[in-house]
Amino acid sequence: MEKNLLTAAQLETARARTLFPDPAHLLHALTEEHGEVVKAALNLYEGKGTYEELDKEIVQLIAMCIRLHEEGDPAINLDPVYVMAERWKTLPLVFEKEEN
Repeated sequence: MEKNLLTAAQLETARARTLFPDPAHLLHALTEEHGEVVKAALNLYEGKGTYEELDKEIVQLIAMCIRLHEEGDPAINLDPVYVMAERWKTLPLVFEKEEN
């Protein structure tokens, strides 16, 4: 078990990209990993799991978050965050701050 969470997540992200290079359905994978974190936490609470299992699932969830952030999900036309951020800069503000 890697002691540094970010290092572990980066390693897991690289592993996941090797195993599953196509970013389609990343949101589905992220949702699945979220469920695995919940399951591991509940198993730990019930005395059926270990912190190592919970840690593994958390790292995998973070890896899916990183991939979704960096790659988007073409299956649902979700662009990577940096692409969306550039688009947001060009949108007019919907709410202006009121002056008192």
